[in-house]
Parts: sequence; structure tokens; C-alpha cells
Amino acid sequence: VDCIKDSRAAAVADFDNDGDVDIVVGCNPGINSTITPVLYRNNLGNRQNWLEIDLVGTSVNKQAVGSEVRIELPDGTKQLRHVMVGSAYASQSGPRLYFGLGKATAITKVTVDWKGPNAGQEVFENVPVNQRVKIVQGKAIELTVAP
Repeated sequence: VDCIKDSRAAAVADFDNDGDVDIVVGCNPGINSTITPVLYRNNLGNRQNWLEIDLVGTSVNKQAVGSEVRIELPDGTKQLRHVMVGSAYASQSGPRLYFGLGKATAITKVTVDWKGPNAGQEVFENVPVNQRVKIVQGKAIELTVAP
């Protein structure tokens, strides 16, 4: 099936939980309703380090929509990600946050700014790389997937 000619939607996520981001493309089926979305897996392998973060709000909305996460690497490099919804036409990427870390082998600091009622800020230090973690508001980081 070739949906490249009439693609209508795209979303990114780590569908196979291997630390790299994959893409799913939705196609306009027109009168042919048998055209299904196409998953493009990133099979190049993890040549660089990474971190994936799932946020869970307790006093803010459960999906932590609007919250932001900043990371800082040992060399002073900083990255920022926002939890968003409604980011595309006819598709939606998940709320998981992805950080490409290059050659960095450690994360000095992860700062979560929760957005909403009773929101606050949490800081986690010396977070290991190459893993997916879950941060529940008011609790410690929980490892969910290791390499």
C-alpha cells in the first residue's frame, strides 16, 4: 500500500520501546477504505544515548498536559520538552517526552514544572541514560524500561 501520495496524518512515538522514535503515517483512503496506517520503524539502532519520560499528574491533570521537563547534561547542555495534546491534523503523538542525549553518559538534573492547580516543581539528580522512566507527581522516578 502506497500512502505517500495522499498522506493526511503523522505521529511519532517509540512504538517498539527501543529508545529511538518511530513514525506512523495515516493515509486518506478515499473510496478505498482498506488502506491502513503505515508504521515506519527506526531500525538504525541506538548509536547515541537517550531518555524517555512519562509524566503522571496527581494534583494536576493525570496526563500532566501543559507541564514541562528540562534536563541538564554534565557539559551544561540543556533541553526542554512540553507535554502537549492536539498537535496535528487527524493524528496525535503520545504524551511521552523524548530526549536525544548524544554521547552524554549521564544526566545531571531533570526538572519537572507541573502545570495546574497545586502545581509545583520537582528536581531529580543523576538520572541514568538509555531508559524510559515514569515520574508520578510527588513521588520518585520509576524505571519502566531498561536497555
